[in-house]
Amino acid sequence: MYSPKIDEALIRPLYFTAKDQRKPMTQLVSELIFEALVAREIPDEAAQYLDVARFKYRTQTQEPETRKKAA
Repeated sequence: MYSPKIDEALIRPLYFTAKDQRKPMTQLVSELIFEALVAREIPDEAAQYLDVARFKYRTQTQEPETRKKAA
Protein backbone atom coordinates (compact mmCIF):
# COMPACT_ATOMS: atom_id res chain seq x y z
CA MET A 1 0.00 0.00 0.00
CA TYR A 2 1.28 3.46 -0.90
CA SER A 3 2.04 5.68 2.11
CA PRO A 4 2.59 9.30 1.08
CA LYS A 5 4.69 11.55 3.29
CA ILE A 6 2.89 14.43 4.99
CA ASP A 7 4.52 17.82 4.48
CA GLU A 8 6.63 18.67 7.55
CA ALA A 9 4.95 22.10 7.79
CA LEU A 10 1.62 20.36 8.49
CA ILE A 11 2.76 17.94 11.18
CA ARG A 12 2.54 20.29 14.17
CA PRO A 13 -0.85 21.79 13.26
CA LEU A 14 -2.17 18.26 12.75
CA TYR A 15 -0.62 17.03 15.99
CA PHE A 16 -2.06 19.83 18.13
CA THR A 17 -5.46 19.65 16.44
CA ALA A 18 -5.65 15.89 17.01
CA LYS A 19 -4.52 16.35 20.61
CA ASP A 20 -7.21 18.99 21.18
CA GLN A 21 -9.86 16.68 19.70
CA ARG A 22 -8.53 13.72 21.69
CA LYS A 23 -8.10 11.46 18.71
CA PRO A 24 -5.15 9.83 16.96
CA MET A 25 -3.48 12.02 14.36
CA THR A 26 -4.00 9.29 11.75
CA GLN A 27 -7.76 9.42 12.35
CA LEU A 28 -7.80 13.22 12.03
CA VAL A 29 -5.80 13.07 8.78
CA SER A 30 -8.14 10.43 7.34
CA GLU A 31 -11.20 12.51 8.25
CA LEU A 32 -9.69 15.67 6.73
CA ILE A 33 -8.78 13.85 3.52
CA PHE A 34 -12.26 12.34 3.29
CA GLU A 35 -13.90 15.76 3.77
CA ALA A 36 -11.63 17.30 1.12
CA LEU A 37 -12.43 14.56 -1.40
CA VAL A 38 -16.17 14.88 -0.81
CA ALA A 39 -15.94 18.64 -1.41
CA ARG A 40 -14.17 18.23 -4.77
CA GLU A 41 -15.20 16.95 -8.14
CA ILE A 42 -13.37 13.65 -8.54
CA PRO A 43 -13.30 11.06 -11.34
CA ASP A 44 -16.02 8.41 -11.35
CA GLU A 45 -13.52 5.66 -10.57
CA ALA A 46 -12.36 7.54 -7.45
CA ALA A 47 -15.97 8.29 -6.48
CA GLN A 48 -16.79 4.57 -6.45
CA TYR A 49 -14.07 3.96 -3.87
CA LEU A 50 -15.07 7.02 -1.91
CA ASP A 51 -18.63 5.68 -1.62
CA VAL A 52 -17.22 2.68 0.27
CA ALA A 53 -15.63 5.01 2.84
CA ARG A 54 -18.59 7.40 3.03
CA PHE A 55 -20.52 5.53 5.73
CA LYS A 56 -17.43 4.96 7.89
CA TYR A 57 -16.28 8.58 7.94
CA ARG A 58 -19.73 10.14 8.16
CA THR A 59 -20.38 7.99 11.24
CA GLN A 60 -17.01 8.81 12.84
CA THR A 61 -17.29 12.54 12.23
CA GLN A 62 -20.80 12.63 13.71
CA GLU A 63 -19.96 10.73 16.92
CA PRO A 64 -18.33 13.65 18.80
CA GLU A 65 -21.33 15.89 18.08
CA THR A 66 -23.70 13.26 19.46
CA ARG A 67 -21.59 12.86 22.60
CA LYS A 68 -21.42 16.61 23.21
CA LYS A 69 -25.20 17.00 22.97
CA ALA A 70 -25.81 14.02 25.26
CA ALA A 71 -23.39 15.28 27.91
